[in-house]
Amino acid sequence: MGLFSWLRKKKKESVKEQPELRAEEALSMEAAELPAVEETSQSLEDCCEQMREAKRQIREAGVEYEAVTSYLTDIQKIDMVPEEERKAFEEAAEKIVLFRKERERYKSQEIKLSERHRQRMEQYEDIVPEELKKMQKNEQYQSVIKNDMRHLEGEKGSLSYEREEIIEKQKYLKKLAVTTAVLVLLLILLLVALEAVFEVTMAVPFLLTVFMGASSALYIVLESRKNRRGMVLTERKLSRAIGLLNKVKIKYVNNTGCLEYAYEKLGVGSSMELEYIWKQYLLLKEKERQFRSATDKINQYNQILINELKKYGIADAEVWTYQPEGLLDQKEMVEVRHRLNVRRQKLRERMDYNNKMLKDNLEELQRIKKQRPERENEIRLFLQGFSMDEI
Repeated sequence: MGLFSWLRKKKKESVKEQPELRAEEALSMEAAELPAVEETSQSLEDCCEQMREAKRQIREAGVEYEAVTSYLTDIQKIDMVPEEERKAFEEAAEKIVLFRKERERYKSQEIKLSERHRQRMEQYEDIVPEELKKMQKNEQYQSVIKNDMRHLEGEKGSLSYEREEIIEKQKYLKKLAVTTAVLVLLLILLLVALEAVFEVTMAVPFLLTVFMGASSALYIVLESRKNRRGMVLTERKLSRAIGLLNKVKIKYVNNTGCLEYAYEKLGVGSSMELEYIWKQYLLLKEKERQFRSATDKINQYNQILINELKKYGIADAEVWTYQPEGLLDQKEMVEVRHRLNVRRQKLRERMDYNNKMLKDNLEELQRIKKQRPERENEIRLFLQGFSMDEI
C-alpha cells in the first residue's frame, strides 16, 4: 500500500508541475515573439531627435563660426592699415582704455555710507548744511544749559544746607535759653536759701548771677536776630536759585526736544555723526559724477572708434570697443587672434561631430528600413516630421 501510495503521490506532483512548466514556456515564447514595432518606433524617434539636435548644433555653430571668421578678417584688415593712418582710431582706443581705468578707480573707492543714510541725505540734501549748523549750535547750547543746571543745583544744595544749619542754630539757641533761664533761677533760689540759712549777704553772687543771665539773654537775642536775617536772606537766595533752575530746566527740555526731533529726522545721533555722513555723501555724489563723466567719455570715444574703423571696412567695429587694447599693443592683438583661432577650431570640431551624427543616424534609418520594409511609410513620416521640425 505504501508503494502504490508513493507512486500515486509522485504522479500527482508531476501533473501539477506540468502546467507550470507549460506556462513558463508559453511566456518565454511570447517574449521571444514580441513584435519589434515599439523598438523600431523608439529607434526612429531617437534617430530623428538626434538629427534635429545635430542640425540645431550645426546651425548655431555655423553662425558663430561665421562671426569668428569675420572677426579674424577684421584683424587682417586692421593689420593692413598703414601706420600713418592708424592714429585716429588708436587715439580713440587710448582714451577708452584711460577712461575705463579711471572709472574702475572711482568704482573701487570705498565710501562707508549705508543705504538708509544715503536716502535721508538725498531727501534733505538742500537743508542738511543749515540743519548741521543749527544742530551744532543747539548742542553747544545744550552743553551750556547742562553746566548752568549743575551750577544751580550745587547752589541750591548749598543754600539748603545753610538753611538747615540756621534752623539747627535756632534750635540750639532755644535750648540754651531754656537751660540758662533754669540755671539762673536755680542759682537765685540757692542764693536766697543760703542767705536765709546762713544770714550771709549774697549781693555780689546775686549780681553776678543776674549779669550772667542778662549776658546770656543778650547773646541769645543777638544770635537769634542774626539767624533770622540769615534765614530770610538764604530763603531769598534759595527761591531765586530754584526759580532760575526751573527756567533752565524748561530751556533744557525745549532744546532737548529740538535736538531729538532733528536726530530722528536725519537719522543720526549727533552733529558729529551728521557731519561725517554728509561728507561721505558728498564724496559719493562726486564719485558718481566722475563715474558718469568717465562713462560719457567712454561712449563718446567708442563712437569715434567705431566710425574710424568702419572707414577701413571693418564689419564688426563695435567689438573693438570691448577690447581696445588689441589696437594699441601688438602682443595683445596676437593674443586676440589666438583666442579667435582656438574658438574657430572648437566650432569646426563641433560641426564635424554633429555632421557625423547626422550621417550615422541617416545610415541607421536606412538600416531600419531594410530590416523592416513594412515600416517604410513610418520612416518616411518620421523624415517628413524631421524636415518640418527643422528650425
